[in-house]
Amino acid sequence: MRQLFALYRSLCICLLTTVLLACALPPYQQMSEARQALNGAKAYLKKTTASAQDLQDYQVARQYLTDAESAMSKNDYTHARHLVLASKAKSQAIIKRHLPKTNIHFSDTGETTD
Repeated sequence: MRQLFALYRSLCICLLTTVLLACALPPYQQMSEARQALNGAKAYLKKTTASAQDLQDYQVARQYLTDAESAMSKNDYTHARHLVLASKAKSQAIIKRHLPKTNIHFSDTGETTD
């Protein structure tokens, strides 16, 4: 019983350490993905007639990314991560609005269904 408790405690400590380190590290990968999404949204806006919602979402996404860079420079990685994810979501919303409508749906596993 003691060994089981010690193992459980060690597992909890490892998990907590992993979570804390993930929050403490700069979100470089997420920042790169958000920039790519923003560039993709910009390309869609250049090729299509942008709605007022598109332009507003683009400006907000750009501002989120700028604020995320500022937060990263202050070592506020948790806030930066939230801003980066918000920027990416806004950019993806623009892209989704301009994709052709299809009956193909993607599941969380990446499989397609009709």
